[in-house]
Amino acid sequence: MVVSRRDGEGKDTEAFKEQCRRAFRRIQTTLTASGATFDDVVMLNTFHLWQGPNFEGDRPAQFAAFSSVKDEFMKPPYPAWTAVGTTSLLPDNAIVEIQVIAHLKK
Repeated sequence: MVVSRRDGEGKDTEAFKEQCRRAFRRIQTTLTASGATFDDVVMLNTFHLWQGPNFEGDRPAQFAAFSSVKDEFMKPPYPAWTAVGTTSLLPDNAIVEIQVIAHLKK
């Protein structure tokens, strides 16, 4: 799932948090459709465009904002998480790409 800025949305930390919430809600919808919840997520991979035209803060500000929103949706014990910085994402308005891997117990 991609965290992106829509036309007319801000580039500040609060706008970014809402953009992250939108992406996490879409992930939640996909998990629910699969019979899973965020409690079933065992791995989180995020790819961050630390410096780009769609977020005006620095890397620590983006990471802190993203992490706080992640914690709204994911509770301890947290899954493994790898956060990677990158120089480009698709589409052009992207800020973070989120990948989750869930494991359903049979």
